[in-house]
Amino acid sequence: MLVFSNEVPLVAIFAVHASVTLLLSILFAMFHRDRPQHHPWVNGLELNKIVAGKVQVPLAKIQELKTNRAQYGACPTLLRSIAAWSLWIAAFGLFFGIAVITIYMPSILSCQEIFLVDYLGVYSTLPFLLVPLVMLIAGLINRWSCCSSTAHVRVWNTVGAVLTVVFFILLPIIFHLQKSAVSIHFLPFLLAPLGLAVSGFLRSLCLVGRAYTQHIIAYVGASVGVAYVVAPLVVFSYVASNSLAEWTKVFLTAAAIIAISSIVFAIFGRGRASNWAASTWDPLISTKMRNLQPIDFSQDECGLYELRLIDPNKK
Repeated sequence: MLVFSNEVPLVAIFAVHASVTLLLSILFAMFHRDRPQHHPWVNGLELNKIVAGKVQVPLAKIQELKTNRAQYGACPTLLRSIAAWSLWIAAFGLFFGIAVITIYMPSILSCQEIFLVDYLGVYSTLPFLLVPLVMLIAGLINRWSCCSSTAHVRVWNTVGAVLTVVFFILLPIIFHLQKSAVSIHFLPFLLAPLGLAVSGFLRSLCLVGRAYTQHIIAYVGASVGVAYVVAPLVVFSYVASNSLAEWTKVFLTAAAIIAISSIVFAIFGRGRASNWAASTWDPLISTKMRNLQPIDFSQDECGLYELRLIDPNKK
């Protein structure tokens, strides 16, 4: 939007943003269902994939479910989980760096020592250019691993964080060189390593929480909110005259926060289910279902009305 801010009134820019948000909200309301079997566009094959690997507890063991502390109290359980806190701290570090770049990159590029204002909108979006590509590549190679799941998520998250920290330190140095071409070509790499989080704490999030992943994700929103609150406070404490020296302090602080959050995850992050979530997933039931046993009709997990077993020997 900054590309057209000089030609289009500011009110129109906000109106377009509001329209897009409204459209996405309508689409979400149309397609979202808490239970997929209630959606008219989800067929039996998709339901088959959804229930694969899910543990279905018989009715005789319903009392045993109540002994699981996460079953009826996910919030207190998560707040006592070190693995969950490591995920939220990792998310805070990631989104703190994103918040600084998202909110203040136009101001950074407008300072007197840099002054890349001819295509300010385009330059401000460059740090996000390679992030989707890195996420896609990280997701494709995520299935291959030569170590345990815990080591896998820790290594990938640490590599992404270390590269991001290095780039946050290098950026003000490159700006001090006052070579516009070098600065412009370096910007796309600034946030690109954060895409490796797909194989890092984002993967750990699903492995740790299992069926309670949605509760962990809900609290990730709190980490994002805190990051977007702390980032302006850090900037306001350093920046008074919009000088490169002041922005250098901001970048170094952001690098330190990202590094600390990655260290916490490297120590406490996990690649396996926590004990309070382990009973919600059975690795032995990892294939497509062949009978009705994986489905607990008492809890309406899957809306199959009929299942026919086809004998290949019969014609």
